Amino acid sequence: MLKIVPVLLTFNLCSKLRVTGGRVSQRISPNPPKSFLSQNDSGNYEVRKRKRIVEDEDDDLEDHLEKQEQRSSKHESRTRQHPSTEPKQQNGPPPLPDRSAMREKLLGSSQCTEDGNVEETPEQVWTKKNPWTTNVRDAERRREDDPNYDPSTLYIPAAPFEKLTPFQKQFWNIKKDHFDVLLMFKKGKFYEMYDRDADIGASVLNLNYTGGGRVDMRCVGVPEQAFAKHLARLVEAGYKVGRVEQTETTNAAKKRRKSHEPAAKSQICQRALVRIVTKGTVIDTDNLASHQQRYVLAVEELVDEGTNRATVGVCYVDASENAVYVGEFEDDERRTWLETLMVLLRPKEIVINCMRVMSTAFQQITSYQRSQGVALMKTAGTLNTNVEFPSHVKEYLEEHKSAEAAMGVCRKYFQYLRIENEVFSMGNVKIQSVVRGSQLQDMDADKKHLVLDACTLSNLEIFANNHDGSERDTLFSFVDHAVTAGGKRLLRTWLAKPLYSAKAINQRLDAVDALGTLLDNTADHLEIRNLFASFGDVERGLARIHSTAAAEETVVMFDDTNKRKVIDFVKVVKGLKTGLEILDRIAHEWQRMPDCTSQILDSLLDGEESIPNDATEKLDYFFTGAFDFVEAERGEVKPPIGESGDPEYLAALGKLEDVDRELESELEMWREELGERSLRWYHRGKEGYQLEVPKKWFKPGRRIPGEFTPMSDSQTGKRFWTPRIQELYRRRVDASEGLSDQESGLFKKVLSRFDESYNCWSSIAEVVSKLDALMSSATLRKRSGHQLCRPEILENTTDRPVLILKNAYHPLVAEKMDGGTAASFVPNDTKLGGDDPMLVLLTGPNMGGKSTILRQTCIAVLMAQIGCYVPADACTITPVDRIFTRIGAQDRITRGQSTFMVEMEETAMLLNCATRNSLLVLDELGRGTSTFDGYAIAHAVVDEILTRACRTLFSTHYQFLTKEFAKHPEAAVYEMAAKVRNHTMIILSARYRAACLKRIHRQSRRSMRNARTSRSCTSSHPALHLSVVVSTVRGWQISHPPWRMPRTNVPGLSKTP
Repeated sequence: MLKIVPVLLTFNLCSKLRVTGGRVSQRISPNPPKSFLSQNDSGNYEVRKRKRIVEDEDDDLEDHLEKQEQRSSKHESRTRQHPSTEPKQQNGPPPLPDRSAMREKLLGSSQCTEDGNVEETPEQVWTKKNPWTTNVRDAERRREDDPNYDPSTLYIPAAPFEKLTPFQKQFWNIKKDHFDVLLMFKKGKFYEMYDRDADIGASVLNLNYTGGGRVDMRCVGVPEQAFAKHLARLVEAGYKVGRVEQTETTNAAKKRRKSHEPAAKSQICQRALVRIVTKGTVIDTDNLASHQQRYVLAVEELVDEGTNRATVGVCYVDASENAVYVGEFEDDERRTWLETLMVLLRPKEIVINCMRVMSTAFQQITSYQRSQGVALMKTAGTLNTNVEFPSHVKEYLEEHKSAEAAMGVCRKYFQYLRIENEVFSMGNVKIQSVVRGSQLQDMDADKKHLVLDACTLSNLEIFANNHDGSERDTLFSFVDHAVTAGGKRLLRTWLAKPLYSAKAINQRLDAVDALGTLLDNTADHLEIRNLFASFGDVERGLARIHSTAAAEETVVMFDDTNKRKVIDFVKVVKGLKTGLEILDRIAHEWQRMPDCTSQILDSLLDGEESIPNDATEKLDYFFTGAFDFVEAERGEVKPPIGESGDPEYLAALGKLEDVDRELESELEMWREELGERSLRWYHRGKEGYQLEVPKKWFKPGRRIPGEFTPMSDSQTGKRFWTPRIQELYRRRVDASEGLSDQESGLFKKVLSRFDESYNCWSSIAEVVSKLDALMSSATLRKRSGHQLCRPEILENTTDRPVLILKNAYHPLVAEKMDGGTAASFVPNDTKLGGDDPMLVLLTGPNMGGKSTILRQTCIAVLMAQIGCYVPADACTITPVDRIFTRIGAQDRITRGQSTFMVEMEETAMLLNCATRNSLLVLDELGRGTSTFDGYAIAHAVVDEILTRACRTLFSTHYQFLTKEFAKHPEAAVYEMAAKVRNHTMIILSARYRAACLKRIHRQSRRSMRNARTSRSCTSSHPALHLSVVVSTVRGWQISHPPWRMPRTNVPGLSKTP
């Protein structure tokens, strides 16, 4: 007799019970590994179990078909050894985890039976039957170590493919064309990942494998409501994620099966790949910062082989706003302006045409960007089909071929991601005045903006600090007091492209003053700011609405996704109403202030930039005429109250109500028949409307009717179906799906009509964002603990531009002192141009504050030209067309450039492009080489700058340099003060006109004489030759006779003819 031994069976299948040779053999794991444990709400560990919740009858049929085909197939003979399943290293995303170790840990290794045979796991059987899943080849049958290997495709032999089950064929048909994409496959209420995708899901998301897998394929899954969270984690880990959705309902699948031959392919639910999500195309606002912009940048080069210069076309897209920007510019051989654009945009992805050969400089730039976490995507060819772009955009693309090519590359990539129609069909394409530059041409040809290059953006820490790359302790974090997402993004744009026109700057300053006065004189100004805070991110909401209206795929969702879409739409409509209320309140307060004048406010509130006159009327329709707004706030779409509505909708609603009445009649009939008034309907997932009979009814002598079919039972009663109830339930499912289709159609119509007025809604969002950005500057001017002044902006009417700062300080440094005030900061004056010299030579001890003065001057200029108040007691300035900064020391190993070479290139850029209206900041030029060579370079650069008459701050430790130019009429020498007391140096951080240079120069000459005795400096020195190369960019070269310095034999400087 077989003796049954009670054993503990755990969900993770580590415990198995087998009957072998007439007795029970058991494999028990009483202590499951921690990978199968999860912490409950009380913090204790419990067995992690994945509950399968399937509301779709089609899933039951799929599972049945899979098991049936699995049983009918013949497994290969068992062997003693494990097949090798170790994956090869992949390029791009993180490598796959060690699958063999992971499977042994989570699924259990193969076990030996008593006769010595090896019992393999189903997953091992799958691997043996389908070696193409581990011995990977691309569609052209190239192996992974082949240099031409295409990681996006997979070769599946025809014979093994035909042996796959229908569900496996459905999965691998998609996977073989997107092998480098993680597919999240919709199955009932779950998104599942299979095979090597499951390995990544288990590793990155810490998910458990599903016991038994999906027909022997390894499987992990997440519920619908957790999809967005897990998607974001996979994308941030560097993977592309494809969303495969169910595209038909259960009822539609049943009807399709009845209308087709019972072929295998028609027995499973239809699914399709509807979207591929990448780092740059995440549009879920829960995973984005309010002002964060994720750009996808496409680049196309047209290179001049002779000079290696290029015409560069760019197209960059923010998918969260469906905003497309296109432009073209001339770039130098180092691709300086392209690098600047990348620093400004900080793209998440860079897209190139793999059919083109990119220049070495561009490859170096992309290599650095990849090291910073930017994904490099390649697409084959371009997409140039006709799209309804605005006429001026079409004309621009016809005249600028590189820009047109970049647009084609970008559209091709978005087509691959399945969102090309959603993004580009809006027609929200802007011609971007991106950088323009050549050796003799200004970067900003239209003279509308101050130009900031990549070096300046980094040195001044405008958007990202040099510590961890975040926005903390940056200039943007200091000036940002906006409360709306659109206002923050606009303020960021203003800071990236400050104004250059004195008239435009003064107009913005007038608007800031007017809004500041308005808020000061308004009793409920906090209520106005609260209205701004409740406005929401309408710009991105409009983009999502357009994407939903333009989407062609119809997906089936079992959770509340569709309800959330309705609620999100309602939020946008409410936000627009709040925007109209904001404009009305500010316009009302503005009319009460006749003494204040502002052309910008007049234009925004009742001028060229104001919203359309019919905006209120158009918006009211969606509160009263489009649908029942009260029901829409709960996520339900129904016709408006008091109207007949759509006849098709009413017919569908009537069918559902008729079936509900019949069901109630059926329930009442059985109550009378059985004599039990407590009979009620019980709903259980996909088997609803079960007739629940309480247990008290079951008494001796009572028998249930023969037409009752048991369905389920509980402690309170038993539940049954009858043929009549089953038929009514089927009819109700049909009616319910028909009504859902009508509601979806009604919602689609509402979205389409709303999207027709996109320009109107966009204008409301734009005006509110501008007002919020201006109010941010108005709030900044009264920031506690900081002395700020309105800058005086003068027109560039003379040949002597001016920059005067009185008691200026560095706002970010002051933030760190005395609890965020500037009380302990030692302010300094800066005077350049006008009646003062154009160049200041600044010297002094290390840590004396030289670099701080250089940076605070630049920051004051930037704040002034974006229309902000300046951290100083007084500020007078003629607009700066470009800021050049040569600060700090860094190398570029990926480009093969040393610290000295980087310094020379930046200096050459400065000499090539600086104009009389530029601001030049150079910090200790000449480092990285010998003292004499560094002095030669510094002397040559200062002399050239004085010839240009640019406003310049030049800090140096070369004391002979200060003596050489001390008497120059356009140069002033200052030093940072310091005291030595009791052998301790005290930095005073104050700047004084150098009056004791004789002592300094005596010490410097003594040091130079000592250095001269150690080695001689001749023109044959390698570093000196390098300085010759850099200097000859502007026609300068090092030559003899020597400098005007006694007892030294060092080369001097002369201009070549």
